[in-house]
Amino acid sequence: MQEDSPTQVGEPLDPHREPLDAPRERPIFTGFLPRLGAFLIDGAVLYFASYLLHEGMRAPLLYLNPWLPWLGHVAVLLYFWLPTSPIGGGQTPGMMVLKVHVVSAEGGGLSWSASFKRALLKKMVLFVLNLPLYYALILPISLRSGALVGLTVLHVACLTLTIALALSVGMHPYKRGWHDLWAGSYVTPRPTPEGFAYLHNEEPEPIIQSRLRMHGKMTFLFWLLSTIALLFQPMKSYTLPEFKAQSRRIQEIQALHPIDPHEVMLLAQPNVNDIENLRQGIQSRRAQAVAKGQDAPSTESLRAKVFFDGESIVVQTFLRHGRFRPESLSDPVFHEKVEDLRHAAWAQWQARLQENPDDEKGRPLPAARRFVLVLYEPFMILFNRSAVRGKIEGPADPAEGDMDYEHVEPR
Repeated sequence: MQEDSPTQVGEPLDPHREPLDAPRERPIFTGFLPRLGAFLIDGAVLYFASYLLHEGMRAPLLYLNPWLPWLGHVAVLLYFWLPTSPIGGGQTPGMMVLKVHVVSAEGGGLSWSASFKRALLKKMVLFVLNLPLYYALILPISLRSGALVGLTVLHVACLTLTIALALSVGMHPYKRGWHDLWAGSYVTPRPTPEGFAYLHNEEPEPIIQSRLRMHGKMTFLFWLLSTIALLFQPMKSYTLPEFKAQSRRIQEIQALHPIDPHEVMLLAQPNVNDIENLRQGIQSRRAQAVAKGQDAPSTESLRAKVFFDGESIVVQTFLRHGRFRPESLSDPVFHEKVEDLRHAAWAQWQARLQENPDDEKGRPLPAARRFVLVLYEPFMILFNRSAVRGKIEGPADPAEGDMDYEHVEPR
């Protein structure tokens, strides 16, 4: 005997009824997780492209320094802009993989201006991949300390923007982030579900209207408060007299004792904080070695691997333009410049001790035992692939001995 179908039991046959095994309507708007997945795929594409440029074109690209980090962000802006512009299909490579796309309120493609707005705000998330100091290197040394404050604010604001954008997508009834709201865009499965036009033209239900009103207020409040909280400590350090004094020392060293073609990026003097950080790091490394059944490394071996040990005058420089030349380490003229720099740094340290032998917390300043000059070759296209190419080390007091010059091979 043949089993009765559901339409034959207790109800008349409806010719317009949808079969039970019919596929369900797809979600009209793409949710948070698929969008996160698309962004991570795009990030992987950008990372791989950065790696290929580093491996295959590092030498010629070095001549674009110090503008290279900014040019990298221009390339990223184009990556997110052009695929969603009128000449693109509304999809970045990550969106293609997950079969979603960006549409306007009418269901069509975005205009040039709308796609630019969306790409610009989205790209700011990646601004946090490099430290603010690297972005300030395009400026004259006299302007860097002031620019560093502004770039730090931007850096932290972009960091919290990353979380705010994720929250805005997750909390919005139509899964629209700030970049979507600014550009007037929506993200939907591809092809666009038929219900998109209907839902967009209908007046939202009262509960949806309430969520829409609260969405912008709540996400903006989160972004503002989290940005202020994370900025408190760096802004506090920028107001300390030592920050201004350090900026003055760097400008003085660079102006009076240049070591062209390298330029001073950072100058650190002995301090108690670095000593404490080194001590904690040594304890942690020894505990890890013991846990793995290995011999505990000695203090001196670990100290030799770090620049900032709290008892050294450390000068970090960057090659402003072009490639590092290893033969420069044996150039007598370069040696004279380095010795001149070491004498100037030692004189600055002695002057500071005479002015005030204690730090800002009233702790006695440690003795300066070592002078270290680090030569960086910067390479930053979105991701930082800079390399130490030279290390010059000797006693902090020039009267106590000569310097050792070491060429560091890039990894």
